Amino acid sequence: MNRLSTSASKLENWPHKVMPIPRRRLDNEVFNSGHWLPTWSIAETFQVTHSYNTHEFIVDIAKRSCSCNFWELVGIPCRHAVAALSYRKQNPDEFVDACYTREKFALCYGFSVSPINGQDMWPEVEMEPPLPPAYKNGPGRPKKIRIRESGEDGARKRRSGVAYKCTKCDNFGHNAMTCKATTQDPNALKRKRKPKKGHVPTATDMPTANDMPTASDMPAPTATDMTVPTNVPVPTDPQPPTDMPVPTIMS
Repeated sequence: MNRLSTSASKLENWPHKVMPIPRRRLDNEVFNSGHWLPTWSIAETFQVTHSYNTHEFIVDIAKRSCSCNFWELVGIPCRHAVAALSYRKQNPDEFVDACYTREKFALCYGFSVSPINGQDMWPEVEMEPPLPPAYKNGPGRPKKIRIRESGEDGARKRRSGVAYKCTKCDNFGHNAMTCKATTQDPNALKRKRKPKKGHVPTATDMPTANDMPTASDMPAPTATDMTVPTNVPVPTDPQPPTDMPVPTIMS
């Protein structure tokens, strides 16, 4: 409402045909048209040349066009067209697009918004209160966990009564991924990982000579390991049993 009243008062106090903002742009083009020299070609076509360089443009007043495309895009005569219009002693205001004129501005802001009373003076209407729209299941699997706010704790909680055990140091409270202990033997063989499905083994996956233990890494045998036990019975040749009956030959 305030905008409409302000626009209406501005329209009453403005005497020109073109409104203020497009008028300032047109005045800028008129100011810069002094360095352009028009040359009449035929009918309403002109060749406009700059007085200090070789820039040239073609202006057609009948089609309201210029080869710089400013007149067609903006709807306001460019400096080249203003130079051609001054040669014909025509007013550039007559060639501005109709959307910038005072008449179109009056049609745009000529209506008014009717005032209304306060909410306490509105008439009461007896009708059923509006219902919310029907719920429609969305695509995909429905979520069971409520979306948490930024400062709210997460929905996933730690399992109570279950202690995590590390497979490296056999201590509780953490796992092998977060273990900081260095109790493993550095000369031990690397743990073989199960290859992924579809993975083709390469030369880098095979163990190298540096990964295999050498003779210097093996413990040397001691004197106790070289002794032969004396209480081990020596096996002898098996003897046939004597208490078995001797078979007789029937004639």
